[in-house]
Amino acid sequence: MKKFVAILLTLVLALCVVAFAEEAAPELNFVAEEELPAIDDIEFDPNEEYDMWTIVEYTIEDIQADLVCTISAKEDFSEFYLECNFYGDDQMTRTTWDGEAYEVLEDKTGFMKGDTPTILDLAKEQNIWVKIEK
Repeated sequence: MKKFVAILLTLVLALCVVAFAEEAAPELNFVAEEELPAIDDIEFDPNEEYDMWTIVEYTIEDIQADLVCTISAKEDFSEFYLECNFYGDDQMTRTTWDGEAYEVLEDKTGFMKGDTPTILDLAKEQNIWVKIEK
C-alpha cells in the first residue's frame, strides 16, 4: 500500500509540474504585422535587437492619456523594450522579467516606470506578436 501511495504522489507531483510549466510558458501567437491592433497609429518601429514585437493601446487613467506602445521582446519574455509618445515626449523603457517580477532598468524620462509592468502584462495577455526577421 505504501508503494502505491508513493507512486500516486509521484504522478500527482509530475502532473502539477507539467501544468505549471504550461501555464508559465503559453504558446506564442505570431501574426503578420497587418494583424496588430492600432497598426495605423504606430509611431515607433520595433527594436531589431529583440525577437518579436507588438502594439498595445493603453490609457494612463489618472490623467486620461491614451498611448499606443510599441513593445519589442525576447521570445522568452526575459527582456522588453517599450516605446510610446506621451504628451509630446518620446518615452522608452527597458525592462527585465525573471518570471515573477519586472525590473525597469532604464526609463528615458522617468515617467513610465510605474505603468510599464501593466503595459507589459497587457502585451503578454494580448499574445499577438510579429517575429523580427534577422
